[in-house]
Formats: sequence, C-alpha cells, structure tokens
Amino acid sequence: MTPRRTLLAWAAASLALSPPAFADWQAGIDAFKARDFEQAVAEFRQYVDERPDQHAGHLMLGRSLFAAERYRAAASALRRAVSLRPGDWQAYVMLGQAFTYRGRHKKAEVSLRTALGLADGEDRNLVLNWIGFVLYRQGRYAEAAEAYHSAGNPEAAQEVREIQRRVAEDAEDLEALVEAIRRGGPPKWLPGDPVRGGVREGRVPAGWRQAPAHVLPSTDAEAKRSRPKRTPNLALTKRG
Repeated sequence: MTPRRTLLAWAAASLALSPPAFADWQAGIDAFKARDFEQAVAEFRQYVDERPDQHAGHLMLGRSLFAAERYRAAASALRRAVSLRPGDWQAYVMLGQAFTYRGRHKKAEVSLRTALGLADGEDRNLVLNWIGFVLYRQGRYAEAAEAYHSAGNPEAAQEVREIQRRVAEDAEDLEALVEAIRRGGPPKWLPGDPVRGGVREGRVPAGWRQAPAHVLPSTDAEAKRSRPKRTPNLALTKRG
C-alpha cells in the first residue's frame, strides 16, 4: 500500500515548484500551516495580484480558499492555475475536488478525467479513487465500482456493488407498493417502517444513507473540520 497523500501534502509539494520566496508567499505558507486559512487567502491573494502569472501562487490561493470552504472562489483560482500550467495533473484534481464540494459533479468528472490523462504510474490510482467517488455521488454505481477496482481499491468497489444491489431491491419494493396503492388496497407496510420490516428487513433505503467508509477517501483532520454537514470527507487515500 502506498503512503497516504492529501491535499496538504500537495500544498507542501508546491513549494518545490515555487519561485524564490517572497515575504507574502512565506506568510501565506505559515498561515496555512497554522490553519489560519483566511489569513492564508489574504496573503496568497496579494501574492497573485502582484505576480499574476505565477502558477504556484494561484494553486496555493485555490488550496487556501478550499480549506476556508469558499469553493466557488477556489474553483476560480484553480482554473487560473491549470491555465498557466495545463500539464499539472494535481491542479486538475484540486479543481475536481472544488467542483465536487459545490455539487458540480459533471464538471468535477471532466477535471478528474483530464488529470487521469496527465498522471503517470501509481498517481493514476489516486485520480481513479476520486473519479469513483464522483461517479458514486451521481448514482452511477457500476462505473464507480469499476473505477475503484481499477484504482486497486477492492473494498470500495465491493461496497458500491452492494449499494447498487440494495438500491435495486428498494426500487422493486417501492414499485410493488405503488402498484398496491394504484389497485386501491391500503398498504400494510411502508418503506422504512420498523414495525412491518419496511424495505427489505427494515432497512432505510440505500439512497438515504451516508456513504459507507470504504467508498470515501480516508480522512485527515483538516477535512473533518472543513466539510459541510452530511457531506462526506474528501481527503484522499492513494491505494496501490
């Protein structure tokens, strides 16, 4: 298994690509490391205002905006970053993450598939895990399972297949209920009814659940604090 790679690691990696340090750049890095993300945004905003063609500045501005839960602005900064360096697959993944948190799954998928075409070797596994997650969020379970399988993440692939099976069963039960009501017979049970067993052994329909653990990329402390309510954590585990 390869080491865990998070967005914070990417942010640190961008230091190697950055120009010689300026005061506002270092102040932004210090604020980001201290988790003062609004201050980091202010520092990197000043940095890119003075150096609009610096890819690393826009990358870190986007990263800081993302951490501050300002996803629309993060996507804008990251679009600028990929325009300055179209071959940077990590920037495309970050852009895909920003779109994911905004619920723009189609745009997220486009960015992530672009990243997949640019990434090499085991880096592709990280991208495939994200593609699997975005497909899962769209209810495209068979495709999501295949993406997780290709990423070397069999636990996630298996859980998505199980979710697909449960969703199909729930749909069959709901169709039977609708047909019973259409014929005029009062239903003796309702989906999710704990007394009558509800949908297949009293389960809540799968579509109403939080995503299972293996489907979600692994967590880091930052993502736990920054994610919106009921939005699954999106920090990554790269599996090899």
